[in-house]
Amino acid sequence: MTNRKKQLAFAAVAVAAVALGGCATEDYVNERIATVQSSVDALAGQMNSRVGAVEAKTSEHDTRLAAVEKGKFNYQKVGETALLFDTGSYRLKAEEAAKLDTALAGLKAADRSAYIEIEGFADPRGGAKSNRELGLRRAREVYNYLRDQGVALNRMMLFSHGEEQQIADGNNDMNRRVVVTVVQ
Repeated sequence: MTNRKKQLAFAAVAVAAVALGGCATEDYVNERIATVQSSVDALAGQMNSRVGAVEAKTSEHDTRLAAVEKGKFNYQKVGETALLFDTGSYRLKAEEAAKLDTALAGLKAADRSAYIEIEGFADPRGGAKSNRELGLRRAREVYNYLRDQGVALNRMMLFSHGEEQQIADGNNDMNRRVVVTVVQ
C-alpha cells in the first residue's frame, strides 16, 4: 500500500471511531437522566423543607404582630381627672394637686401597662400660639408633678391643644384645664 492509501485508511478508521464513540446508547442516556433526576429530586426536597420553615416563621411573626396590634389599638380609658388653672397661669393650685394625688393613688395600684395622657388646654383669650404654649406649660407642670411623685417617664405622654376643644362656651374657667387620662 502506498503511503497515501494508508493515510486515507487511517483517516476513515478514525472518523468511524469518532462517529461510533459519539453515539450514546439508550441505556447510557437513561442512566444519566436517572442521575440528574435524583439530584433534582434531592434539591426539590431541600427547597420544600426550607419553604416549610419560612412559612412556619411567617406564621409565627403574623401571630406575634396580631398580638401587638391588638394591644396597641385596644387601649381603653380607665380614669380621667380635670385640673383647673387660673387665667394666664400654669402653676398647679393646692386643691388641684390634691385631686391629682387621689388619681395617683389609683394609678400606683393599677397594672403596670397603664399609661397617662396629659393634655393641656387654654381659654380662647389671647393668641393661638401663646395659648398652645400655655397649654403645654400646664401639661408640663402636671407631668413634672407626677414625675416627682415617682411615676415613670415612659408611662406619660403630654400634649397641648391650646384654645382648641373648648368645653364650655362663655365659661373660661372650665377651658383653662389639664386633663389627665389613664389608659390601659
